[in-house]
Amino acid sequence: MSTVIKPSFGDIPTTEVPLFRILNKEIVGFVGGVNITLTFHNYGYSATSGTVWLPWGKVWYGTTLSGDPIRGNISEAVLPFDVNGDGDTSDIFTVEYIDNKTALVDGATVYAMQIPEQIISYDDGAYAVYEKNNFTLGLKTHVLVRIRYKPDQGSGYAFFFLESFFRNHPSPNIQFTIEHIGESMSDLQTAEITNMELNGVSIPFEFNWVWHGPSDSQWLVGNEYVYPLGSLGNGAAFTVKLTITGDPGAYILWPIINWSPDGLHRYLFDVFEANYIPFAITGTAHREVNFEGETYPIDVFTNSTASPAIAFNSTAKEVSFDAIVYSEYGKQATYFWNISIPQTLITGNPWTITIGNETIPFFISTTNGTHTFLYFTYTYNQGWFTTSKISIKGTWAVPEITPNVLLLFFIITTLLASALRRRKQHNLK
Repeated sequence: MSTVIKPSFGDIPTTEVPLFRILNKEIVGFVGGVNITLTFHNYGYSATSGTVWLPWGKVWYGTTLSGDPIRGNISEAVLPFDVNGDGDTSDIFTVEYIDNKTALVDGATVYAMQIPEQIISYDDGAYAVYEKNNFTLGLKTHVLVRIRYKPDQGSGYAFFFLESFFRNHPSPNIQFTIEHIGESMSDLQTAEITNMELNGVSIPFEFNWVWHGPSDSQWLVGNEYVYPLGSLGNGAAFTVKLTITGDPGAYILWPIINWSPDGLHRYLFDVFEANYIPFAITGTAHREVNFEGETYPIDVFTNSTASPAIAFNSTAKEVSFDAIVYSEYGKQATYFWNISIPQTLITGNPWTITIGNETIPFFISTTNGTHTFLYFTYTYNQGWFTTSKISIKGTWAVPEITPNVLLLFFIITTLLASALRRRKQHNLK
């Protein structure tokens, strides 16, 4: 293990920085996507053109810090991910807190990129200054993004970008992250920016990167884009319009502005009104149930994320799946489902629909003679991404063919064949 760059606290510019606020925010959805328009205003100093480095990594990983000594760990098995490049995923690396800039990782000193003394809040947002620090474990390079510990609470955290690298980008730039919930590290991004307009002119992204990170027994998938902004003088306003398309589901968009006054330090500007913008893409999730050699297509028209698999229980006369939604803390968000179910699979008279442990009292049931269409809504306010089981129970379902039924069918078929042979023989006499 080695430390590439040690911290330098004395040469960081802290004055004459650009400051940004949101003047306008608009979200317009359409089937299969959404348009998000944001207008920013620089009411601080000019952000002149230059270069700013950004860190990129395969895995975003966090560990809690507690105890005496104050420790956490990086566990390969939790991910699973080969952190040090030795070919297995069973290693555990100790992370010991030293201060809000420094840690011991596997016994060696590591410095965080984020400088705690250089996190400055203002009316409309905050900026953080980063130094270009990284470290190695075995054959792989990583970065400690930030580390914090609160003695009064007896706990803290450390966040890492695992298997990371640095890359230079135009300064200033705007960086967009689309986040959604997946099931594993192998999940692909399900939404992408298909067009970005800067002040009415379409421009291509300068860089695109996808990362994964565990989050409360789930996986976050982050799809990031970087777009150059050019020089932004004092009083300058600029408008970005994103067209995002993808699979139906719940997403969040996180725009940040990156700038560097000297090419050595990264200034990350987080504008409060643009922090974690929730949006939903409406569309049809095509799913199917495979049962007793037959395939039954089930379409879910929704603005939530539907799990890839639909479960079917013939005995319980039930189909079920997981739905992932997003709601802001303290705010309500309503999601809907219109589910097409073949009547050869399951019918209801009446139907019973539950979300989690709550029965849905009102829903609309229609039919076209071959399929039942069930429409219902539910309002969430739990905050962050929430996964709920949606259960739909009917009063009849295609029965399971048990071994006894198969035996009976074989006996009946055999008897019928025997009877037909005897009849043919009798007719020949």
